[in-house]
Amino acid sequence: RDCSRAREVILEGVVVRTRGETRSNQATVLQSRHLAFSDPRDQALAVALHACRLDGADLFQDCWVRGGIPGIVLRHNPRFGVFVHAYDDRCDAHAVVASGSPAAV
Repeated sequence: RDCSRAREVILEGVVVRTRGETRSNQATVLQSRHLAFSDPRDQALAVALHACRLDGADLFQDCWVRGGIPGIVLRHNPRFGVFVHAYDDRCDAHAVVASGSPAAV
């Protein structure tokens, strides 16, 4: 994508009915709402802007959040910012949620 041009970022930080589901199941929920997994760059910007605007409030609601890159989740730490973690549904026990953006038509 062309980073020299302004663009609107629309993102739902925590999509309901995705907590603890596999990536495949989360994709189904997102599609039913005309959403796709959010770009991690947009997730990081959105969570930071949300915290700045709302006195540290967590857009991710204290969850680990899956986005558009399989095997990667993000989480917000109010003291240190956004963390990126490797994640595997088969091995990791931490329940994750999905972050969604409007699906391209």
